[in-house]
Amino acid sequence: MAKGSAVTPMPFDYDSAEIYPDWRRDLEWPVPHGLSFDCSYRALQAMLAAVWKIDDADLRDVALLSLGMAYSSSLPSAEAALAVARETAFDLQMAGAAPEIEFLRGGTDTVPPARDIGVFRAVQKPSLAFARRLARIRSWTSWLRLPGTLLSPRAVAISHNGLLREA
Repeated sequence: MAKGSAVTPMPFDYDSAEIYPDWRRDLEWPVPHGLSFDCSYRALQAMLAAVWKIDDADLRDVALLSLGMAYSSSLPSAEAALAVARETAFDLQMAGAAPEIEFLRGGTDTVPPARDIGVFRAVQKPSLAFARRLARIRSWTSWLRLPGTLLSPRAVAISHNGLLREA
């Protein structure tokens, strides 16, 4: 990425790309792919290290299950922060109406609201939950081991399929 001769507006989002129809012609982005990868990989390592420090096994399992969602939903914000932090070094200016831009530049102290990405939905308890649990456990546990498995499971399955039953 070479430094431009003047401050070039670079669309930050799809809406602003429509304002600059020729934005692809002189496309520059202040974050090289390698830097983006390194930062996201280090973030994943740090998140995993924090999860492994959790002593409570059940809480650690919950954290591991939610890690994918937390990691993938935080990456766009981290990339945006890195782009805004580096835009002046490349004589670029991120252009767009996204409230994150002004916040990341320090132009406002108001934290923008989280975007509704539609992944967190209310979960309803299934009907006959215990009967369903019993049926699932029974599909891979013998009758003799069923009571012990119900009272003190050694694993928690979040999916149910033929490969799981074989394992």
